[in-house]
Amino acid sequence: MSEPIDCPLCVNGAKRDELMSLPVRKWDDVNKVYDSLMVLADGRKHASGWGMIVIIGCIDQEPVEITVAGVDNIRCHFNQQPKMDCALPSRAMHFWCRNKGKYRVGLALSSADVYLDA
Repeated sequence: MSEPIDCPLCVNGAKRDELMSLPVRKWDDVNKVYDSLMVLADGRKHASGWGMIVIIGCIDQEPVEITVAGVDNIRCHFNQQPKMDCALPSRAMHFWCRNKGKYRVGLALSSADVYLDA
């Protein structure tokens, strides 16, 4: 059995309001890499009629910042198959990779591009 991860705000255990109060990345800061991503609906309606999506970048099982907020779709560019689980109590979908791939998130526009490098 693995040891519990010690972090101030962990992926599994973070509350929705804690995640939504994280700092927001500058919209064009696309050079950061993350070990995993959390994706959740923000509850508002986009001009397109679809719900808005929030993407949170995580490092070492700790959510560190909101990479984009208010997009209505995500385009995935994956060089390997990610894994996904549902974090509680936030109900955020958590994307991670067994092979230690790194995620990058593109510009924060109406759509967001998400990359998973091998």
